[in-house]
Amino acid sequence: MSSKSIYLHDDSVHPHILLDDVYKLHLVENVNSYTITTDYTNRFIEFSSYDSDGSDKKYYFVIDLVHHDAFGHWVYESAIYLPLFSRLQELYPGIRLLLKGRKRYKTMFLDFFNIDEVDVCYSIDTGYYNLCIFPSLISALNDNRFFTDNYKRIFMNFMHIFRDYESSPPPTMSYARVIMPRQSFENYKNNDRSYPIMDDIIRRFGVGSLVVNTDELMELAEQIRRVRSAPIVILTHGSPFLVNIMFCRNQSIYVVDNITDNRNVAFCKIRFIMESICSMNSITYKYMDEDIPVFESLTVI
Repeated sequence: MSSKSIYLHDDSVHPHILLDDVYKLHLVENVNSYTITTDYTNRFIEFSSYDSDGSDKKYYFVIDLVHHDAFGHWVYESAIYLPLFSRLQELYPGIRLLLKGRKRYKTMFLDFFNIDEVDVCYSIDTGYYNLCIFPSLISALNDNRFFTDNYKRIFMNFMHIFRDYESSPPPTMSYARVIMPRQSFENYKNNDRSYPIMDDIIRRFGVGSLVVNTDELMELAEQIRRVRSAPIVILTHGSPFLVNIMFCRNQSIYVVDNITDNRNVAFCKIRFIMESICSMNSITYKYMDEDIPVFESLTVI
C-alpha cells in the first residue's frame, strides 16, 4: 500500500459523474484526508493506492469547504448540494454525508431535506476501501475565479426549492413586522458581532410585531413560516440577511448595517445570490445605520 496525493479543481481530468448536465462530482477512491487550498480553488486530497476486490467499500458525499462553520458560507457553498443526496443513495447504497463538524443549522437543513442522522458522519471510517464523491470546487463565495454557469444553475435549483416551498399551515401576514435579533448561538467566531440597537427596535416597534429568535428554533420549516408572516422584515447584515431573504416572498427587508453590500461589491457570487433572490422573490431591501434611533417607515401598523 502506498500513499499518493492529487489536486482537484473544476477542470481537473479525473473520473467523475455528471448529474443533470450541471452537477459535476469527482470520484476519488481510498481517501485518507482532504483540505482546500488557501486560494479556494483546489482540493488537496491524500489517498492510498492498493488492490481490492471492492467488497465492503464505504461511500461518502463530501460537501464542506473551508468556512463550513459560517452559516451563510455553508448554505451557499455546501447545502446547495443536499438535494443530490437521495439520488446518490440510489446510485451508491449505504452512502453517508461526510461533514467537517456538527452544527444545529446544518441539522436543520438536513432535516428539511429528509436526511437521517444515521446517514451523516464526521470522519472517514479507516480500515475500509472507500469512494469519496466531491462536488466540483466552484462554490466558494470568496473565490471570484470559478463563477461558472454551472454554479449559477446549481444555486437557482436550490433557491427554487425554497421559493416554491409551502409550509403547513401556510403563513399569513398577521403581523406588521418580523424582527430578527442577531443570534448568539454557533456564530462564526472570527466574524461575530452584536447589535444592541435590535433591543431598541424591539422596544419601539414590538407591538404588532413577531420577534423571531433563531437561537430558539429547531426546524427550518418553522423559521420559513415565521419569516413570511409580515410584510416587513427587520434583521442584521451578513448571513442572517443573505440566507433569510431566500425564505421571503413579496416583502420589504430592513437591514441593520451594510457589510453585506460591501461583500456584494467584492464577491461576484454574493452579488449574484442577492440580485437573483430579490428579483425572483419580489423583495426590496434598505440598509439602516446603527445610529438612527427612529425608523419612521416602521411605525405604521
